Amino acid sequence: MKLEEVVRRALSLESGAAVTDADGPGLLPGWDSLGHVRVLTAVETAYALRFDVRDIAKVKRLSDIKDALRARGVTGF
Repeated sequence: MKLEEVVRRALSLESGAAVTDADGPGLLPGWDSLGHVRVLTAVETAYALRFDVRDIAKVKRLSDIKDALRARGVTGF
């Protein structure tokens, strides 16, 4: 599943909702503090990994999640 779809599902957005690398907390409906936890948990589940505290603190937008995934060798998201 593509990362953007993981984010859409975590935030209960419509399947066609635009999700870009620049999106993050406060920029998409539902991506508030609780939504942030839902997004990160959904990404961890979808890609079978765990983020550490440093990674979580760095996430300000979707591009930061992609950077964290790349650092773990994940491709094709």
